[in-house]
Amino acid sequence: MKIKAAEVDRKAVMAALDEMTSIEGLEGLAGDANLLELGHIDSTQFMDLVSILEDWTGVEIDFLEHDPAEMTSLDGLIATFHAQ
Repeated sequence: MKIKAAEVDRKAVMAALDEMTSIEGLEGLAGDANLLELGHIDSTQFMDLVSILEDWTGVEIDFLEHDPAEMTSLDGLIATFHAQ
């Protein structure tokens, strides 16, 4: 999949999650819910998720500029890619 960073939305993040693992019960997940704290993904899977979105958008997220803790929710990931 190829998309622009500004096109990253809930559907794109969910597709990336789907590509890397079959996690059940994410459909009704609140946008601000922390995927790590809720145990839906671990830190390695978080990096995989960001990597998939980077590949799709051609944008590399600089973790010195963006706090990873702010990207652990759907809304946070979307906002980070939109800021690029």
